[in-house]
Amino acid sequence: MRKSRVIIVAVILLFLFITGYLERYGSERIEKGEIEETSEVILSELPTVWPTEEWPTSTPEEQGMDSEKLVEMFEYIEQNDPKKLHGLLIIRNGHIVAEKYSSPYHEKFPHNTYSVTKSLTSAIAGIALDEGILNLNDRVLDYFPDMTFENMSEEKENMTIEQLLLMKTGIQWPEWEPENQVFRVWENSKKSRLQYYLDQPIIKEQVGEWNYDTGAAYVLGAIIERASGMTLNEYGKEKIFDRIGMDSLKFYETNDGIAHGGTYSEMTPRDMARFGYLYLHDGKWDGEQIVPKEWVKESLHPHTDLGKTDYGYYFYLNEGENGREFSARGALGQWIIVVPELELIVIETGRNFERLSINEYIVPAIKSESPLLANEQAYARLKELMEKK
Repeated sequence: MRKSRVIIVAVILLFLFITGYLERYGSERIEKGEIEETSEVILSELPTVWPTEEWPTSTPEEQGMDSEKLVEMFEYIEQNDPKKLHGLLIIRNGHIVAEKYSSPYHEKFPHNTYSVTKSLTSAIAGIALDEGILNLNDRVLDYFPDMTFENMSEEKENMTIEQLLLMKTGIQWPEWEPENQVFRVWENSKKSRLQYYLDQPIIKEQVGEWNYDTGAAYVLGAIIERASGMTLNEYGKEKIFDRIGMDSLKFYETNDGIAHGGTYSEMTPRDMARFGYLYLHDGKWDGEQIVPKEWVKESLHPHTDLGKTDYGYYFYLNEGENGREFSARGALGQWIIVVPELELIVIETGRNFERLSINEYIVPAIKSESPLLANEQAYARLKELMEKK
């Protein structure tokens, strides 16, 4: 009997020693990124958070990410002209896990997003189409019966709203040719922006061919204003942006009093993230279908193969190791990047900062679909780097 008790005590002591060893040394290995937490909690299965008022914040480890890898990224930024990166925001599972700004920028500072604006206009167009005030096959010039235009042709008369969305109008607009300053000439013209753009000739052979065209998105915005009887800013806020908490958004107004649907909208990085989060959830927000689900799907459909990327309705699309990802992009380094499979949103604002590849630092920082054990030392260093101006 006594021998049995000794054996039982020995087994208990051995069990306590092994579990203590694993807890102590296993934790150290998790913190080093060598192994992952084996929690039964699956983060993507938790109730969805809706940041209408505020974005919740979290440590990277609480969202299955490794602070040490993010430290590597921020140290790289510090070594490569960090002032050119105005803002960086990383969101996983609806929680901000990393956020950094360089002076004078901060979380409430509206930033010029340039052509990210086009993706906003795409969303607004989806609402207008759903409400029946627009149709993809509508002829563009029918919305401007009070105006006359130069260089008329059958192709111009039959130009459609969908051609504007696809950037396939065939209009002579060599915006991406460095030797041609069509965009600057357009901006500085004494004509109204609308008149100047629609006066341009259409090259018959280029109808149906993709050509980057900020003017197309501008005209689409003007059509939405005429069809709705509201400014693009008013209509967009009422139908979408106010409903998801994008309070900072403001469209730029041109010399003819029309909101610019192609560029220059301003908003904070957190509001940029709200827009990405809306599309991550197929246009749905806190139980309401804000943008029609079918329109989101159609907007993110690869209508045009551009080689390294595809193009939808004013969105860029990629297929990678982590499945489908999509982005809204603006000049000089403005990005909304969404990776649905990873519940990941990355926002960048800046001025010609070398774009961070999410596959170099951010995606490799994702270690698990469950929370990791805390890495206090790495997180302290990460906070230090994020707070540095």
